Amino acid sequence: IPQTAASLHDDHVSRCDVPVANTSEYDFSSPTMLVDYSKYFKGKQHYTKGCKWSGNGNQLLVMSSDQKFRLLDLPAELSAPNLTEVPAGGFKAPKPSLVVTEGELVYDYQWFPSSSDCHSAEGHATYSFACCCRGLPVHLWSAVTGELVCSYKPYNLQDELAPALSLGFSRDGTKLVCGFNKSIRIFQTARPGRTFDTICAKRQNGIISCFDFHPHLHHVMAAGSYLKGIGLYNLNSGKMFAILEGQRGGLTQLRFSSDGLRLYTAARKDNELLCWDIRNMGNVLNSHQRLVDTQQRISFSLSSDDRTLVSGSTDGHVHTWDVDPDRSNESRRPPARFLAADDCVNGVSLHPSRAILATSSGQRRRSPHPDDHDEDDSDEVDHLTLTRHSSVKLWCGGAAARC
Repeated sequence: IPQTAASLHDDHVSRCDVPVANTSEYDFSSPTMLVDYSKYFKGKQHYTKGCKWSGNGNQLLVMSSDQKFRLLDLPAELSAPNLTEVPAGGFKAPKPSLVVTEGELVYDYQWFPSSSDCHSAEGHATYSFACCCRGLPVHLWSAVTGELVCSYKPYNLQDELAPALSLGFSRDGTKLVCGFNKSIRIFQTARPGRTFDTICAKRQNGIISCFDFHPHLHHVMAAGSYLKGIGLYNLNSGKMFAILEGQRGGLTQLRFSSDGLRLYTAARKDNELLCWDIRNMGNVLNSHQRLVDTQQRISFSLSSDDRTLVSGSTDGHVHTWDVDPDRSNESRRPPARFLAADDCVNGVSLHPSRAILATSSGQRRRSPHPDDHDEDDSDEVDHLTLTRHSSVKLWCGGAAARC
């Protein structure tokens, strides 16, 4: 990784020093709201589009429709190993510690994998996230200074910049993969610019929309397509060796379990969240139901111990399933859900080491009442008013003391 963000100020170091406590209990049947950051996302013109914890769990990265990334810190009260009491309405939400503005519509974004280690000088230099936007190169931003670290430029055969539509990092952070229509381009993260390798994905029709890498076989990658196919690729050979079909909508997210034996997939306008058996390729182990009736990305999150699966939905509920492979069906907790927002919950992210769930909500919606127009609204934007409800919240699963 280029070291342009290596010279850091001491006032940024404290962001990496929040202690965390381990827990394996994620019970969100009746959660407690810890923090409400929604006041930083209010406004009729913008709404949130997902949230993701950093690898160390100290900051939450939130994307919104105004092309801004906001980094939210945990309140100081949550830095204690155990939490005994939560005040009514939750703790006071600190202001975003960093705001990064992109120049165009953001298609996808990911934390750099080394964001889990920020105590060393090298960790500070790689505490960053990447994003791909309409008409722009892939940008890598420092999550410490907010500076642009470097750019990856996927030019096509006509020597024109072809913006990536999705992206992902290999587990060790050495490779950046970018999705295009029927093709995948692979950058070496230590070599920004316009040098890349290309994998032809014609067997997997459509735009490559999401990625994940196998946790143990680092040369194996899963890629989803907006035309419903799931391809498994060998990066050493640059070829696809298997394709899975079963989702009714275009793929928006996929995730390997930490043991690499299961693959979870989700799609737009598709209520099924599928769990695939990697040992018996093509076999679906489980199907979990959630409401997804729009084209928007509705994310899911798998706990670090592989026991709990959480997903948002377009009706404002958060669904939780016990997916512990070591438990029989009779001993598992029944599926649970709770109302997290008055609008679509598009983002969910489980803390990597604590029973804390982050949620983000909001969507573009047309009002059936044209009289609701603002005075400064332009008729060229939409004949009907666009109404939205935006929120970002943290929830504690189970007893507050376990958070």
